[in-house]
Amino acid sequence: MIAVVLGVENYDMVFEYSKRLLEYGFKNYSIQPVIAPNSYITSVPVSNASGNHNLDILASPDGLECLLPNNSKNTDYEIERYIMENIEAPVKKGDVLGFIEVKRNGITIGKVDAVASRNVEKLQPSEEPQSVIIKTVADPVFKKVTTGALIFMLMFLMLRFTLRRISRSLRSKDKKIFRP
Repeated sequence: MIAVVLGVENYDMVFEYSKRLLEYGFKNYSIQPVIAPNSYITSVPVSNASGNHNLDILASPDGLECLLPNNSKNTDYEIERYIMENIEAPVKKGDVLGFIEVKRNGITIGKVDAVASRNVEKLQPSEEPQSVIIKTVADPVFKKVTTGALIFMLMFLMLRFTLRRISRSLRSKDKKIFRP
């Protein structure tokens, strides 16, 4: 604190007046917390975000302390929020997205940054179905499984066709033998 005494007629009174001013200042004023560190300010939407689109905005980890009269109340000062509009992903935890200004009697007594509470990742567009199909068909495991299944089905059909021919020929022989 600085005390300035001007216009004192008696040089010996300068010390006394300075002492009174300093005592008055220390007795009636103190540094008080106005905005707590990491306190919730508001929630804002984030465009192009993957997952939760709402982001909580917090006061900076430092918070805000101001020199105020000891008898001051929360209603003695105004808090104005200036938060960015149209916030787009990606956002990192701690990114400054605005600020809070504290005014008393129309005079700014302090500012504190408004920061992001968490990371918000950018929404990645999904792949087109055609590219997914092309990747699947080009996969060597898919090719081996498909080739094996086709060979198995071909062998099954050949076996079935062969067994049917044998069965028909046996039936036709049986019919010729047992005719009266």
